[in-house]
Amino acid sequence: HAIVTYLFTSFVSDISFQGDTITLISGLLFAIHPIHTEAIAGLVGRAETLSAVFFLLVLFINSRVHCHNGLMYCLGMLMLFIATLCSVLSKEVGLTVIAICCVYDALYTEKIVVLSFLLPTHPSVWLKKYNRLLKRITLLLIFTIVILFLRIKINGPSLPSFTPLDNPASNSSFPTRQLTFLYLCFINTWLVFCPSFLCADWTMQTVPLVESPFDPRNVLTLLTFSGYLIFGLWAISNNTYEQRLTLMAMSILMFPFIPASNLFFPVGFVVAERILYVPSMGVCMLVALGVRKLIRVRSLRYLCMILLVMTCLLYCTKTLTRNRDWLNDHSLFTSGIKINKRNAKLYNNLGHVYENREQHDKAEELFLKASTIQPDDIGSWINLG
Repeated sequence: HAIVTYLFTSFVSDISFQGDTITLISGLLFAIHPIHTEAIAGLVGRAETLSAVFFLLVLFINSRVHCHNGLMYCLGMLMLFIATLCSVLSKEVGLTVIAICCVYDALYTEKIVVLSFLLPTHPSVWLKKYNRLLKRITLLLIFTIVILFLRIKINGPSLPSFTPLDNPASNSSFPTRQLTFLYLCFINTWLVFCPSFLCADWTMQTVPLVESPFDPRNVLTLLTFSGYLIFGLWAISNNTYEQRLTLMAMSILMFPFIPASNLFFPVGFVVAERILYVPSMGVCMLVALGVRKLIRVRSLRYLCMILLVMTCLLYCTKTLTRNRDWLNDHSLFTSGIKINKRNAKLYNNLGHVYENREQHDKAEELFLKASTIQPDDIGSWINLG
């Protein structure tokens, strides 16, 4: 995590042109963010941190390879390919770094205005104007196809299998499935901006299904996507310093999150805090940009600094508390039940802890509770038997 924090801070320093305020705040928030506890304290999170190291190395190589020609350029692209492959072999989400490289090339290498790039124009004029960028994107797409082929060759073409209880919305019909998955985007956004309620497991009935368009939670979904849309439209309207940084931050936030968002294909979990490890980099950059703008307003400067210090102190306190939760199985599942009382899996896991301690009465009580919460979970009844 320390290595990732150093690489991330250095990358922000590069793209913000030594912007000390943005670099300092981004690096500090990322270093102490409580959402990272699962990725760092949990063994399965090693995939996230290792992939993030190579992910950031790809961004570094991509930002410097344009300075060279001939053999050095070819060697740089080979290193970029190898680093991307290592990131993907650590965690498949590493492949999304290619999309971020394309965004970087457009904004920083070619310095184009995204809106003008997207607006319709005569094909020959468009191809001539963006010829160099299109060549770069084509090369990166070839890398993507080759890496996908290697990944499928190694692990096979099938997606991981999981039970309906792992992700209940994936087995639901229209519009419950779509509305719930969209609502989960709000949940993830809330967790990364305000990590007050963290839990090791979000499966089963932790997040009730959104079964109707009239469910009030849809308002939160609408506000979340409206906020992203407004930020995105402002960021692509021009190519100023702040707009470039905003677009880069939103790219780092969104692209690595898409594979785990359930929006394009279902995954084996409802919410997983560890998958927010890389997307949180984008959030830290956005917060740093906001703080920088507010500090420049004389009347808000001291209030903003006080709120920033308070946020850092709260993050540190929450991270230390969350580390204690991950100390052992008992503390982890006990802390989870305090947050998610509708999750039978947490009661089952805590029941096994007491069973191993030969506290059978307590274990039976927890297994019975689990079977009451989730009657269709055969595991609870087997444990109780």
